[in-house]
Amino acid sequence: TDLSQEVVVDLLAPEGAAHVFVEITSDNAEFSGVIAEMFPQNPFDLAEPGEAEENLNNLGLPIKDAVIGQQKVIFDVTQFVGLLGGFPGVHQFKLTVEDVNGEKAEATLTIDSSNA
Repeated sequence: TDLSQEVVVDLLAPEGAAHVFVEITSDNAEFSGVIAEMFPQNPFDLAEPGEAEENLNNLGLPIKDAVIGQQKVIFDVTQFVGLLGGFPGVHQFKLTVEDVNGEKAEATLTIDSSNA
């Protein structure tokens, strides 16, 4: 697995996003521990990040007004993915977009760093 490639997910909400929930899971216990420390509330909401705000900002992820009401939210986890080489395993990022009308769509980004 080449973890140096760009990993960008375009999240689309034609009516405007109200929430973008992210749930990170992993079969690597050490990585799961890091995630639990960084994001005590998992899943977390990019629109209303609460205590995750500082860590999300440090990762360069869109939060608050960069999410709320937007028709397209760019979820660029390239720098985050590069770190997964130190945590061999299968990591999943479940993304749920809820628009201003309450309509939801979800998808899961799975990254296998077992052979990185």
